[in-house]
Amino acid sequence: MSPESPESAAPPRPAPKDVGAQRRHPVRRAFGRLLQVAGALAILGLLGAGAALLAFQWWAHRDAGDPDRPVVEAFEVRKGDSLRTIAERLEKQEIAGPAPLMIALGLKQKADRRLVQGRYQFHRGAPPAAILDRLTLGPDIPTARVTIPEGWAMRRVADRLAAVGVIEDVEAFLALARDPAFLETLRIPGESAEGYLFPDTYFFETPTAPDVVLRRLVERFREVIAALSLEPGIKSPHAHGLTFAESVVLASIIEREVRDPSEMPLVSAVFHNRLRRGMRLDSCATVRHAIDKWDAPLTLSDLRAESPFNTYTRRGLPPAPICNPGRVALDAAFRPVESDNLYFVYRGDGRHAFSKTLREHEALRRQYRDAWALSASRQADGE
Repeated sequence: MSPESPESAAPPRPAPKDVGAQRRHPVRRAFGRLLQVAGALAILGLLGAGAALLAFQWWAHRDAGDPDRPVVEAFEVRKGDSLRTIAERLEKQEIAGPAPLMIALGLKQKADRRLVQGRYQFHRGAPPAAILDRLTLGPDIPTARVTIPEGWAMRRVADRLAAVGVIEDVEAFLALARDPAFLETLRIPGESAEGYLFPDTYFFETPTAPDVVLRRLVERFREVIAALSLEPGIKSPHAHGLTFAESVVLASIIEREVRDPSEMPLVSAVFHNRLRRGMRLDSCATVRHAIDKWDAPLTLSDLRAESPFNTYTRRGLPPAPICNPGRVALDAAFRPVESDNLYFVYRGDGRHAFSKTLREHEALRRQYRDAWALSASRQADGE
């Protein structure tokens, strides 16, 4: 018998425990919990996104109008209006909103590049999706499209409006445009709306009441003034001190003097410099307005014509605008560039030659004598 029997043999020792595995178990458990939480959050996020999408779709197609008291609002899409601009105006007129949701809906419907100019009618509270659909299909109000060029005088504007059927009586339109009580409601200083009828393309019902037309043109003027930050007090450091109304008068002169818009700030600087020094403006455009002579050369007797609008015989600005200036002329009148120039003369090619002294100016006048004799301003009203 062997010294050690099976019964007396020691039991086998258990395998040593994996300490590293024991330590990893809590890490695995924590990571698993993290995955569970992330999964739950993802599910909640998807549910939330789905709910938001359903809410968005509900908002886009809901009709929030009162069927017993429908309120019809006129709305105009203008040339160059962006989806953001339209959405903000829809919200402002309480037709639809809020604007960010309308912008998102417009992008979703790919309506941002398909918006059609014109005049529309909407029931306040109409479904936003239906509003955007209509804006891409085209206007539903019978309208006339009328373009008013920069530099047209008020009567020319009235004649154009009558020609396309927007107004029926030119004289009634002009009388209202000179009515002090009506001008006060428009916050227009002076004796007429001349200078404040902004040149642009408009859509009007045919016919439209004269007060509605005038308000629309003046509202557009105010919008442009606000967009250019040209409210009173905001001027270039190179500007001579002028009131808001005086700046509009100056803008009307610049509009009639200059063919190339890039020269408008330069011409404005000349006029500001002359006003600062107490010099006469010597503007041919004001003389042409005074004697209503737009299609023939000015004579010496024309330059001596007795009129408050003749800046060859009177110092300072004329008493009122001589036309309706556009965006560039308005901006130039309020914000002239820095310049020492006091003179300019028409070269005959649509541009001007500028000078600082009278001697330089006289030399340039001799050089461009034939062109200057024709005019330093536009040759025909509306050209």
